[in-house]
Order: sequence, then C-alpha cells, then structure tokens
Amino acid sequence: MACSNLNIDQLTACMNGDPGIGRMYISSYENILSSVVDTTGVILSGLTMLTGATKYFYRFELLQDVGASVDTPAVSISNGVSISVPSVKFKIANTNKDTLNIFNQMKTGRMVVIYENMDGILFAVGIKRGLFFSSGTAGTDEATFEGITVELKGKEKNGIYILSDALQSTFVSTYVVR
Repeated sequence: MACSNLNIDQLTACMNGDPGIGRMYISSYENILSSVVDTTGVILSGLTMLTGATKYFYRFELLQDVGASVDTPAVSISNGVSISVPSVKFKIANTNKDTLNIFNQMKTGRMVVIYENMDGILFAVGIKRGLFFSSGTAGTDEATFEGITVELKGKEKNGIYILSDALQSTFVSTYVVR
C-alpha cells in the first residue's frame, strides 16, 4: 500500500517580522528522486523531483511565533557513526476539513520541509532521509490554540541544509505548486 501524499496548501496566515519560521514548503519525501549537496555537505544546490511533474511542494504560511526548526547534532550510535536529529515544529491556526486532512497525511508518510526564516533565506530539513511525524494534536484547545500542532523529526548526516543562492532564487517558481 502506498503512503499518503501531501496534496493541500495552507495559505491563511499573515506574515510578520518575528524570528523563527514564517513560511514553509512541504513535500512528501517520495516525490524527491535525488538532491545535490556541495562538498561541505551543507549547501543544497539541486533537486530532481518525481517524473511527470516538478511542482510537489505545498506552501504553508505560519502565524507569529509558531514555527521552529532545531537540529540535535552528533548523536553517537553504537557503530561509531554520528548523526543529526533535525526537527520542525509548527502550528496551523485553523480547524477545518483541509487542516485535518493535512494532519492525517503528515502522520502516515515521510516529509521534506523547506522553510524560510525572517531574513528570507531558505533551508531544507529531511532532504536525504525524510522527516517522520513525531507528535501533534488536532482540534480545538480553547485555552491555548485552535488548529493543528505538528512536530516532524528525522535522522540525517547533516540536519539542516541551506539552499544555494541559485536554488533560492528559483525554488518557488520551479518547485512550489502555486
């Protein structure tokens, strides 16, 4: 049985100048055939998407102070290899059919997140192995939040990649659905 694929944008938030993540682009990991990283291992310079279409990333506008990406590097495992454990946490402030569908899709597949920080710089998380649903809630919490909260986590050689200048300038027009 095939995993669910993400197939919905979430475009209802207002951008702001606060630190953290203001906008994310999310794709199912299975849509990425290959990626090109420079010799330093931190700059992502190219993506090859699943044959038949190139635009598989969906845009998510986030509200103030609701998105963050964290990398926990150098986790030693028994065979002597160190890895990173990147995570992306965010909230979407709506409870409706689309957000519940997004939530369910994220729970059943691997995701790749490209996020934009407050300076407009794009970063990639989960590009080599994908991010898995780690935790989250959906529904209404009248005391603190209405909508969905999600944390996606992965295990990668490098946790967070920065997009090259060339890829940053063409990413939205080349890879984003809208």
